[in-house]
Amino acid sequence: MLEINGNLGEAGGQIVRSSLTLSMLTQTPFRMINVRAGRKPTGLKKQHQTAVSAAARVCNACVTGNSLGSGTFTFEPNAIQSGTYRFDIGTAGSTTLIMQTLLPALMFADGTFEIEVTGGTHNPWAPTFDFLQKAYQPIVRQMGGDVRLDISRIGFYPKGGGQISADVQPAESWKPLDLVKRGKEVSRVVRPLVAKLPLHIAERECRTIETTDGWKKAKYRVEENNNSFSPGNVVTIELSFEKITEVFTALGKQGTPAQKVAKTALRAATEYLESEAVVGDYLADQLMLPMAIAADKFGHTYRYRTHAPSDHSTTHAALIGQFLDVEVDMQPQGENDYVFSIHRS
Repeated sequence: MLEINGNLGEAGGQIVRSSLTLSMLTQTPFRMINVRAGRKPTGLKKQHQTAVSAAARVCNACVTGNSLGSGTFTFEPNAIQSGTYRFDIGTAGSTTLIMQTLLPALMFADGTFEIEVTGGTHNPWAPTFDFLQKAYQPIVRQMGGDVRLDISRIGFYPKGGGQISADVQPAESWKPLDLVKRGKEVSRVVRPLVAKLPLHIAERECRTIETTDGWKKAKYRVEENNNSFSPGNVVTIELSFEKITEVFTALGKQGTPAQKVAKTALRAATEYLESEAVVGDYLADQLMLPMAIAADKFGHTYRYRTHAPSDHSTTHAALIGQFLDVEVDMQPQGENDYVFSIHRS
């Protein structure tokens, strides 16, 4: 049984999620110690417990230690079973992180899958559903993965209750991908959304961005969605190019002015536009896993230009190397960027 130290690198929940993904796919049992040693409180939280339970159901795994606050657990997988699965986190914990635990394994498995997850859909420190659908999914589909994502109810803190779903079909073939240039800019779309809050909040967020130089020609779409259990606000900026769409978000919270929320999203989008990176920091980390699996299974090479590797990325690369015969090379490119190359060892 493979032993994984949860104190590796950034020592967060990603080590739990990616270990589950890789174990399911490779049929490698593992024991994890020092779970989330870099977080306070340490150990498994509710959404990590749900990730373990979800992975276990899909592959009928034998699990020990999957309890709240646990610092050690074991996971012994069996073959992945196609079918329809529904998971409820029971809190406003991130539904997208549960999806990101399952999807990279299911895309490479035999059979079809329908997955529904209930919880938070727009969370701090986690990809929003918009990011998963508009940034992550299109790149996966370019690679060959047949994944379709949908949202039936938005979920904000503290009640959650949001529902997202994924339909996964067997891939016909997997292709290499080279993302070292964005191509021409296609569009800029700014989408402030309010749920059970006054619409003028979203309108102020639009005006804040619209009055900024270089953003007057962007498309602005104010959205109101009252199909939620908790009030919430999120500003989403979509930057579309020939080769990629990147998504930047900022979540509103009580006491934070709408203008500040808008400026937070705008700042992240502007930093990306002023760089030559093709793949942003968060997407760079999340694409690494499906690309590494495809490189291992089919011998393809995947490259993308991004910023200097984060702790998340270096930790992810080290973990992947424990399950797959794959290398993740990170080479400087220019003053501030790196090119990641993912290939068989």
